[in-house]
Amino acid sequence: MEQRKIGEITVQIVRDSQRLKVGAVDVDQTHIAANPGAFSADSFFTAFETALTTIKQHFPEVPVDEPVVDYGVASVELIRRVESCRIDGLPISVVDIFEYVTPCEICAHSVIRLLQEES
Repeated sequence: MEQRKIGEITVQIVRDSQRLKVGAVDVDQTHIAANPGAFSADSFFTAFETALTTIKQHFPEVPVDEPVVDYGVASVELIRRVESCRIDGLPISVVDIFEYVTPCEICAHSVIRLLQEES
């Protein structure tokens, strides 16, 4: 198990022979399965920190462990902010906002997607 403090949360990576689980220790234990050999913990932590910074820049009113949609972002504004995140290099979509809900989960999933595409 590896963990690192990133912003106000502690992110944890647990590897076993068949999967990698990523969780934010302080935030409802977000778990994401991925190929354990696809990337290093350091690359994940670095990319996660960048992704979280980007999300917080574009959704400053949303705490990392709260649903984005609970903060009154209108649909057109949501599309604009997601596009701004994409321009800044974070591979997310409007669907991700509804599927993964919190900034922490959105970041974790987008980082894994990004790192798997690179490998």
